[in-house]
Amino acid sequence: MKHRKAKVAILGPFPPATGGIATNIQNLLKSPLQNRYTLLKFRTMSSKYGTSQYAREKLLAKIIRVLVKLFCYSFFLQKESPQIVHINSSFGRWAFWRDSLYLLISKIFRKKVVFQLHGGKLDEFWSHCFYPTRALIKQIFKMPELIAVLSSIQRKPFIEIGFERKVKVVPNTVDLTTFKIRNNYRIKFGIPKHRVVVLFIASHFDKEKGIIELLKAIWLLTREYKRILFVFVGGGKEKYSMIRFCKEKNLEKYVKFTGYLYNNAIIKILHSSDILVLPSHSEGFPLVILEAMAAGLAIVSTPVGAIPEVIKNGDNGFLVKPRDYAALAEKIARLVEDGELRKKISANNVREIKEKYDLKIVAKVFEQSYEAILADNSSY
Repeated sequence: MKHRKAKVAILGPFPPATGGIATNIQNLLKSPLQNRYTLLKFRTMSSKYGTSQYAREKLLAKIIRVLVKLFCYSFFLQKESPQIVHINSSFGRWAFWRDSLYLLISKIFRKKVVFQLHGGKLDEFWSHCFYPTRALIKQIFKMPELIAVLSSIQRKPFIEIGFERKVKVVPNTVDLTTFKIRNNYRIKFGIPKHRVVVLFIASHFDKEKGIIELLKAIWLLTREYKRILFVFVGGGKEKYSMIRFCKEKNLEKYVKFTGYLYNNAIIKILHSSDILVLPSHSEGFPLVILEAMAAGLAIVSTPVGAIPEVIKNGDNGFLVKPRDYAALAEKIARLVEDGELRKKISANNVREIKEKYDLKIVAKVFEQSYEAILADNSSY
């Protein structure tokens, strides 16, 4: 008699929603986990998540949508009866409390839960809460069998409030099979071979992503480096002020805005580029850095969130202090000047991805965790 696979319900955003969480979940769904478990999908976030339309959604519409989804989720649990519920959330003020309701309903139905936090840090979230709210947060973290975070930096605050045994580091992952696509967009976007392409990707262009510092760095760099081209992928509220700045400083021939790109188009633009720049003021564990590494790009970023755990100065990229546009320009210039250094960093990044962040490796970590939970083993 054939052994029936255990059911695992995966909760979170799914396409056409965009963003790092959605991409990470999609990678997990096509991983070797599907051979061991029946993976069920339940969408907790809007299908427009990660777009400007989602950002414009009215509060009342959000509340109604969430209440309807929570009602539907109760029927989903009754119908599908999964053994494990894997909730993908973040420390966003709206996301955390919404997903805590999914966690509560899961426990009412006596389900074992993996609560994975993709973005933000507990200590920062904690610092904005009053004592009664902090007590509630502790009660929430007592409910899941396992709390998964993306980095040791994110794990540390959990240890400080007594959840060391329950919290496990499981990093973001990349499906390397999709990076076999080698045709790029240089011809489509009219980019000559001699141009050194510096890429910036974000769902929303905002000041927290360091766009002001990046624009200032571009202004400095283009005084001397005429073969450099900055490509901005994405959009958001600051896009038009960025375009206006470029016009005022006569930077149009050094900057290209592509708008939003998705899936294979992102991989193609990565393969069309030489350097990824992400000068954020704050981050969790940005998936775009792993994707850029998989495509063999050199990285220039900031030491925020989990980024210092991934990028080592001079080895697979450079880190500069947030808001330091002069240092940002200096590191980009160094990579533009030194093609051999870019090749060395490219090789290091591809090797690092294969050894630590490949989809099969991360899926194995979740498989072991699921098995421990199903066996009622408290040691993950």
